Amino acid sequence: RESETTAVQPDDEEILADEAEDEFAPYFSDEIRPKILLTTRPCPSAELFHFISDLMRFFPQLFYYPRKSYSVKEICTFGSNRKFTHLIVLSEKSKVCNGMLISHLRPSTAANGLGGPTAFFKVSNVIPSTDVPNN
Repeated sequence: RESETTAVQPDDEEILADEAEDEFAPYFSDEIRPKILLTTRPCPSAELFHFISDLMRFFPQLFYYPRKSYSVKEICTFGSNRKFTHLIVLSEKSKVCNGMLISHLRPSTAANGLGGPTAFFKVSNVIPSTDVPNN
């Protein structure tokens, strides 16, 4: 096979320096365990709680807190003050989960806990574990 001239070499100093400075490196090297705060839109339906239950069984260190009337900014500050590393907000339409917002939270000492990056994922075809045969 021909050697590709644009391929990154494993001992490339620039790449090693970038990886050492990466803010997410401690998560991948298992120095930090993610602690995830999960909430929903205000007034979630009972159907959404089946999905929440499945997520809580799947992710260790995932904790559900009711949204009530708090804004996302208030929830981010709450999570940062309690050493949560990530926030997940579930949205729904017509009693069906249709979106998931995931955001990295900064420590409470940095910018009031607000951070990022943040990503929104469309959620479709959710089948709760109770509906899976032989589960």
